Amino acid sequence: MTSGNRRTSFGVAVTGIVLAQPDDWYTVARTSFLITAAAYGTAAQLARRMLTPSRRRTG
Repeated sequence: MTSGNRRTSFGVAVTGIVLAQPDDWYTVARTSFLITAAAYGTAAQLARRMLTPSRRRTG
């Protein structure tokens, strides 16, 4: 199993656990949207950190 597949499987498992816990649909929807937003925010920060050029002076 590749690293990407493991991450996807982990994300699906965590979302499934979160969605199975509460009885109220609005709580489930709000929680799943917050988890998704947090994941996208984390990915954006990591991409920004890795893709911005270094500010060090060379030469």
